Amino acid sequence: MTEEPYAIAPLRDGRRLGYLQVGAADGPVVIHCHGGGSSRLEALFFEGAATDLGLRVIGVDRPGIGRSDPHAYADLATWADDIEDLADQLRIDRFAVQGVSNGGPYAMACAVRLRERVRACGLISSMGPADLIRRYGSRFMRVAFWAARRFPKAFDRYIHALVPDARPTAADAEGRMRSMARGMPEADRLMFEEPRLRALLARAFSEHRAQGVVGGRHEVRVGLRPWGFAIGDVRPERLFLWHGEQDRIVPCKVARALAEALPGCEAAYFATEGHFSLAANHAAEILKHMR
Repeated sequence: MTEEPYAIAPLRDGRRLGYLQVGAADGPVVIHCHGGGSSRLEALFFEGAATDLGLRVIGVDRPGIGRSDPHAYADLATWADDIEDLADQLRIDRFAVQGVSNGGPYAMACAVRLRERVRACGLISSMGPADLIRRYGSRFMRVAFWAARRFPKAFDRYIHALVPDARPTAADAEGRMRSMARGMPEADRLMFEEPRLRALLARAFSEHRAQGVVGGRHEVRVGLRPWGFAIGDVRPERLFLWHGEQDRIVPCKVARALAEALPGCEAAYFATEGHFSLAANHAAEILKHMR
C-alpha cells in the first residue's frame, strides 16, 4: 500500500499530530477538520480551489487517526488546544477553521477557545449538538444518542462492531461506498460514481484507520458526550453554514436549527446537494468565505 502524504508536528505534551498542507504555501490559512471516518486527506478536495484563491488549507488528523498519536479527550473542545499548538509551531497567528460533518463541532470548538485567532468559521454538512439531534435528527440518530446515554456499556459493544478492527484498503473503501450509494440521494450517488472523487474519498476513509481503530472508536464516544462548550458561545468574527437539503446523514432540519442557535450565523442551503456532494461541488464558494 502506497503511503499517503503527511507532515508531523510534535506537540508540547510529547504527542505527534499528523497534517497535510495544500494550496498556496504562503497564503492565508484555513484549518480543515475532517469528518467522521475520514482523515487529513479530505483537504485534497479543496486543493484546486485553494490554489486558485491563494489559500493554504491544512487538514489535520485527530488523535489516533491517520498519523496523529492516540489520545483520549475528556471532551471534544480540547481539540482546540492541539490546533493552537500546531498554529504556534507553524508560526500562524490568525486563521480560518472549517469542519465537515462530524468535524463541524471541532471547528466550533476552535472558534470558542481560540476566538482571538479565528478570523472565520465554516460548517459544512455539520453535525449538531445532542439536544438538536434528539429533536430533529433521523430516527437512527435519535436512537443512537438515547442508547449511548441509557446503555453505555451495550452501546460501547455496538461501537466495536461499527468500527471493525481491520484497516480497509482504498479498494475496500470504494466497495463500501458503492454499497452506501444505494441509500444516498442522487447528488451523492453521482459523486460516488465519479472515479476521481470516489478514489479520493476512499483514500481519506482508508487513512482514517492507518493506526487501527482506537482513534475512531474514541471519536464516536466523545462525539456523543457534552461537547465542553455552549452553542451560544460560538462567536467568531464571521460564521458560515452550508448544508444540502437532500442530506440523509445529517438532516437539513438539524442544520436549520443549528444555524438559528448560532449567533450571527450566515447560512446557505442547497436544494439538490447531499451530505458528501456539497463540499465537492462547492469547494471554491466555501473557501471564498474563509479568506
